[in-house]
Formats: sequence, C-alpha cells, structure tokens
Amino acid sequence: MREPIQNYFKIGTLQWMSYPDLSPADGIRMTEADPFFEYVEVGNFKHNLEKQEAGDLLRKSRLEAGYGLAPLFLTNGYNPNALDEMVRKNAENAILEAVDEAAEWGMDSVVMIAGPWQKKYTEQAVNQLVRTTAHACAYAAPKGIRIELEIFDYDFDKCLLVGPASLAADYAERIRRDYNNFGLLADLSHFPLVREKTEDVIRLLQPYMTHFHIGNAIIEKGKAGYGDTHPPFGVQGGANGVQEITEFLKALKKNGFFDLSWRPVLSFEIKPRQGESPDQVLKDAKETLMKAWESV
Repeated sequence: MREPIQNYFKIGTLQWMSYPDLSPADGIRMTEADPFFEYVEVGNFKHNLEKQEAGDLLRKSRLEAGYGLAPLFLTNGYNPNALDEMVRKNAENAILEAVDEAAEWGMDSVVMIAGPWQKKYTEQAVNQLVRTTAHACAYAAPKGIRIELEIFDYDFDKCLLVGPASLAADYAERIRRDYNNFGLLADLSHFPLVREKTEDVIRLLQPYMTHFHIGNAIIEKGKAGYGDTHPPFGVQGGANGVQEITEFLKALKKNGFFDLSWRPVLSFEIKPRQGESPDQVLKDAKETLMKAWESV
C-alpha cells in the first residue's frame, strides 16, 4: 500500500508489554514521544498511586487510550465465566470498576479476557461469560465505553475459554443482539496457539472485531520463549513475521476493514527479552509492520 497505514488503523502499543520495567506513566510518556503511535493500551497497575499518575497523564495526553485488564485478571485469577456465582461477580465488579476509571481518564474501551477453559463445562461457562459481559456493556454504554474481549488460546498456554474462533463468534453474536458497544479483539500472536488460519478467523469474526493486536509466539517445544510470551519479531522459532503480518493485513482488507467509516486500533503486543532495549524492539517491530504493509 502506498497510503499511510494510519489512514486505516490507529496504531498503538501495550504499555506493560513494550515497557515492562517502567511505570505505566513512564510507558505512556515513551509512547507519546513517538509520532508513529496515536493509541496506548494501559494496565498492570501495582498500586493506586500508579493508577492516579497514569490517569492524570492520560487526561492531558495527545494519545487515545484503552484499559487492558489481562494483567489484572491473570495475576489475580479473576474469572468472568466462573460457575461459582460469587467468583463470577468478583470478576464483574473488577470490570465495572475499570469502566469507571476508563471514563474518568478519557479512555474509549475496556478490554477483558475470559477465565479458564474446562471442556466439560464449556456451555455453562459461556452462559456465565455472556452474563458478565452483558452487565458490563449495559454499565459501560452510558459512559461511552466499549467493552472488548481478547481472544486467547484454550488448550496451549493460557488456556482460556475464548478460545476457538467458532466459540468466540457464537458468544459475540449473543452479546451483540442487545449491545452495540461490544467487540472482539483478535491477536495475531494467538492464531498459531489455537492452530487456526488467519483468513478463516478474520472471515468468521468479521462482524464482531473492533480491535487488533499483532505479535509473535513460539510454538515449538524446547525453544526459549515457548508459548504465549510475545517475543520480538525475528527471533528463532517465532511463528509470525513479515509474511504472516502481510497475510493478516490482506485478510483484513479482503473482509472490509479498509473500508470502514472509523479506524480500528492495531497495537503491537511484543515484549523485549532480558537485556534487550524496548526502543530497539519497537523500532524493529515498526519496520516489520511497514515491510508487510508495502506488500498489501
């Protein structure tokens, strides 16, 4: 493509992935200093002071922002599809609290994740997840906040309920019947973990996707960084690179995501390894993306 990719997507990055050793506020500052980015996804607050500092900064920032709940949920074991109603309610309350904070800070979305997958309880768990998500969407709608759910693997590493693209589509369709402030977040780095083809995922989930991540994964056992660790592009054994990102972007184009009246977020979800410079990793990631973009 000859046109800038920013004509079609809001390019962003995940603060806690790109700058894992910095405070959220410092990660926001580093992102804001790079004109390539216009969006930042913020999360992984260690205490309320970090929240306050990041929120104050976001209110004055040129960046648009979203609230990522994956670190909070994975660390604390929140389960929005728990069969135990008290456990489910605890997860729901965490989402509602994040919605309040997102609205206060001028964010436009809260990205949640599902809880653990247990095959024999899949149907009941999906019903519980629908219940949690519906409550969150109803609460968030008057505040102008979109609720999104990031799709993970279900039997490889994180092992979350959502999950296979077919299940994600059925779940999303149920939510969209009543709430238009809901969308799915598809992460390229998770496609190899669920053993699904990019074009198939994009085609099936096209009506529901509002947000995208691109990253890498290592699926060969015994390799350093095996699993859902989001290593930089170009590492040995990595599943995604220029070719896979090109296929991803072409699938988005084919399925109408270049013809929208609004621009979805497209964020890097990559993490520097020990001893690597976050700025260099992001520089390499931007170059990888732009090489792919040239071939679209």
